[in-house]
Formats: sequence, structure tokens, C-alpha cells
Amino acid sequence: MDEYHQKYQAMSNAEIASRVEVKEIGLRQVMSSIGAQVPTSPEVRVLVLGCADKRLIGEHQRIFSSIYGKPVKLTTIDVTIEHLAGAEGVIQHDATVPLPGGPYDVIYDDVLVRFIQPDKQFLALKNSYDALAPGGVAIHVFAEEDFNPPQSYVPLPGTYMVDMNALQMMLTSAGIKYLEVPLRYDVFKPGSTTEKMLIDEQAIVLRK
Repeated sequence: MDEYHQKYQAMSNAEIASRVEVKEIGLRQVMSSIGAQVPTSPEVRVLVLGCADKRLIGEHQRIFSSIYGKPVKLTTIDVTIEHLAGAEGVIQHDATVPLPGGPYDVIYDDVLVRFIQPDKQFLALKNSYDALAPGGVAIHVFAEEDFNPPQSYVPLPGTYMVDMNALQMMLTSAGIKYLEVPLRYDVFKPGSTTEKMLIDEQAIVLRK
């Protein structure tokens, strides 16, 4: 298991819960901004691209079921899955290769693109669009370092710079419609009930 996943495995349930809170706030902000339609099918088909810890899988299912008011059929893919051993609906797969098992009503990732080599980052976005059902949405969340990196920013080992302008130009050239949704969270720091932190992120939402 690599250092990144070991770090998550060592986190307490309270720390994981803090990250889940940020995810849920962000997803609700996105859905409120875009007015996503509720699928007519009995269940919502959701694909999550990349997952740092298996404790997040059940939370993803809960969040999307709550947002849509329907049962969720959740699939999670990651390029390595040792850290997700024992969780349901997990498939080992690279997001830069056409996605398995579609079409999906929702495809979601949280700061995945920075883990992909720059010359392949657009493929993850395009593959998510291609795997959507009509009316579906692909939600890609980027951290502030991805869309507004400080001058001295150096990506952590195993991550890469993200050229948001280039990605948006490639989406436009490919005829893929997208929306930019700014996200801001004022939440308590993990383990604290008094000290808060401000998080700036941005979602790129693709609509089929």
C-alpha cells in the first residue's frame, strides 16, 4: 500500500467524518447550482473515480441516496484497490481508459486529476462524459492548488500540476458542455469543535 493510502488508513473515524462533511457540502452545492435532474429509473447509477479509503464508500452511497431520494447502485474504481479490500462494488481500473459498466447517471471524483500524468488528464474527463446516460452529470472536483496554484507551488510526490485552462479548452474543442461551480467551505478543523478552516475548491461539471 502506498504512502498516500497508508496516511488515510491511519486517520481516525473523526478525521474521515470531517472529510465526508466537506464532500457532502460540495456535492450539495453542485447539485443546487446545476439543478441536476432525478433519473426516472428505480435507482441512481453512480460511479466514483478513485477512493482514498474504504470507509468513504458507504458515505458516498449515503450522500447520493440522500441527494436524489432514491436507492443508489454504487461502483467505485481505482487504479489500485488493495486499500479498498473487502468493500463492495470495487473494480480495479484506470480512469484514463474507457470506463466499465456504464451508462451512469452520476460520475464523481474528488481531486483525482492531479494524480494523473498531465498528458492523460483530459482522458479522465472525456471518459467520464462518454460513460454518462442521457441527462447524466460528471462532477470533477479540483482543489485550489489545481486551479489557482501559488507561485511557489510544487506538487507532492505522486501528483502533477493541473492546467485548468488547457482542460477547459480541450472540453470545448471536443464539443463537451461543462459548467464551472466554485465551492467554498467554512468547516471545523478535524478534531476541533471551535477552530474552523476555509477551503476553496472548484467543480467542473459535464452534462450529457
